[in-house]
Amino acid sequence: MRDGRARSPDGVRRAPVCFREHLAPGGVALVEPWFPQGVLDPAKRFTHTGEAQGVRVSRRSRTEIDGTLSRLLFEYEIEDQGAVRRVSEVHELGLFTTTEMMQAFRNAGLELFLTVAAPVISIWLAHLSTRLAKWWRNVHLLTTLALIIAPMVWFNPYTLFGSLAMFLPAQAFFVVGSIAIWFASPPKLPPRESPA
Repeated sequence: MRDGRARSPDGVRRAPVCFREHLAPGGVALVEPWFPQGVLDPAKRFTHTGEAQGVRVSRRSRTEIDGTLSRLLFEYEIEDQGAVRRVSEVHELGLFTTTEMMQAFRNAGLELFLTVAAPVISIWLAHLSTRLAKWWRNVHLLTTLALIIAPMVWFNPYTLFGSLAMFLPAQAFFVVGSIAIWFASPPKLPPRESPA
């Protein structure tokens, strides 16, 4: 597992062990997994261009799939003061099933807290009622305040450690949910003009 990327089943097994060894007792590791097999499309091509302070950079990217390995190929064209240079790089990441990744974390002795429920609940609330979506936001604010204020009011090690252990997972849950609400909420239509 060179450069921090898991390419093989052995690499994906060792990654959570590395997380565990670098966590303080009660610590939390936030992980955004890479795509499983069958999701990436090698036929797609992407181009992104940016310009700042007289330097223009264009990045073209595509993906190759080699069994259980995804290979991301990037080509950069950098234009600076009339001179153009080209740079390329390759990123390799393994394609693992959700079951393989979850099992690797369990084998490393880590508890799993999945935030998949947050967007599902949020999308349902957004389509059901915008009022319920606002309640979701208000519950988030109250939960955040409670986790911050509780150790101040009832200061003892148990309350403090409990709040710290819950704070990041709670934030991840509600923030992902809020983003899902924002994407799922239907656009507001302009008011209809009354006939003259």
